[in-house]
Amino acid sequence: MLTVMKLFTTKTLPRSICRFVILMVAAIMALPPALPFPRAKELIREACYNEVQQREKRTLWSYVAERRSNNHVFREQVIETVDVPVHHLIAVDGHPPTSVQMKKRSSGRKCLLNNPSRRRAIQKQQGNDDKTMEELLRIIPEAFVFEDQGKNGESEK
Repeated sequence: MLTVMKLFTTKTLPRSICRFVILMVAAIMALPPALPFPRAKELIREACYNEVQQREKRTLWSYVAERRSNNHVFREQVIETVDVPVHHLIAVDGHPPTSVQMKKRSSGRKCLLNNPSRRRAIQKQQGNDDKTMEELLRIIPEAFVFEDQGKNGESEK
């Protein structure tokens, strides 16, 4: 599960897609095997619907993300705000950040605070990512074929 989380928390995927995939995997893994398992397509349809509803409410999240850059692993706490997400460096390659790294991050945040055009660019990119995500969530239940596994491991349709 940790490998899946690391895979989906890279900067190559928008954070909302990462969150959605991780929540889906966790939800499926948390289902007790004794309970009747709903049809896969119905489960995916409901999960996508719920995510669209949450996105319309414009909820903000705080989470920990890992990203890889220049052969280093950066672990950050990300706090979503109405303007832009704020990243707080927690660790670099498994070690606490140095004072130089912290000062660099702090100056970057100050620069962003004082640069409205940069904030607007980030907001525009976020808006584009959000629209793409909503489109994906609306078409995923119809775009893929999902099969349920029966008790003896055979596919059911």
